[in-house]
Amino acid sequence: MNYNPAHPCPQGTGTPVAFTPGDVPRRYPDVVRRLAVLVPLFGIQAARVEPVPRMTLKLVGRWRHRVMELAEAGLPGMAGDDPKVWKARKYALDCLPAFAIVPQRTRCCRLREVCPFCWAREVRETWLKIDKAFFAPTGGKGPSAYDLVEVGRDMSLSPLVNRDRHGRVLPDDQKIEALPEVFALWAAKRRSHVAEIEGLLASFQTIHIGFEDGKWRFGRRSILLIDHRAVPYEPSDRAALRYFHRSQLPNRRAVLLAVARACRYPTFLLRGDAGLVVRYLAARKGRKLSAMTGKFRNGKAGAVIPDPTPHT
Repeated sequence: MNYNPAHPCPQGTGTPVAFTPGDVPRRYPDVVRRLAVLVPLFGIQAARVEPVPRMTLKLVGRWRHRVMELAEAGLPGMAGDDPKVWKARKYALDCLPAFAIVPQRTRCCRLREVCPFCWAREVRETWLKIDKAFFAPTGGKGPSAYDLVEVGRDMSLSPLVNRDRHGRVLPDDQKIEALPEVFALWAAKRRSHVAEIEGLLASFQTIHIGFEDGKWRFGRRSILLIDHRAVPYEPSDRAALRYFHRSQLPNRRAVLLAVARACRYPTFLLRGDAGLVVRYLAARKGRKLSAMTGKFRNGKAGAVIPDPTPHT
């Protein structure tokens, strides 16, 4: 089922839309999603405005190839030839691009777990809430009245394990998929990860997944909003962390960079083996792999700045 631009939908649903990316929005919510998605995929040059339309168009092509590869690998809801599946596949092929404004108006596929454009829209919504919490007391301007802490932890996991999420050894040398177990364990323990932090007023925790050298790379990412009068937070396992950044009374760009780091798009979703991506999506089905607490949980923050590349 290799992707053919001329005949992607043989049951008459039409050829994909020919998007023509134009102007590139340059505000903070537009920058944060470029840094979180385009930079991992195209390199640091994606931080500049000039190459973004070309990159956006290239990413449209990459994503369309990936849609067909995932269908061929058996992704539920995308694999098969019945009209309902073809319609879902067509929505994915024509997902509205982010990063640059296009005159064409299509729907978003809403596959936020894998689609780079829908992932970018989710990053934007996350940043709006976090930015609002940090800078509402100062009228939306920096420096913040709070301290910012970023924490990144990584570990390697074999794809199959002989213990369940409760630590019990499976009988008869049985093995099960590792990701569903570690996702369930993270959900059960995520509150305890930040419960003892002095002066904590808000937290954002999320998971980053990659695949290297035959193993899953499981990453925990945290953004913490802390009372600046509290004793500075110092994790006990700092030497083993992937990164640890503490910013006293940060400006808006520092918070923006923190969100881009925490919400970085996993490149294996587009470049890795499609079968592995299907296994990852099956493992996280029905699970939300991010959580906010405290001042970050302001549901109407997304209405503050209209999206110049809106979804329908």
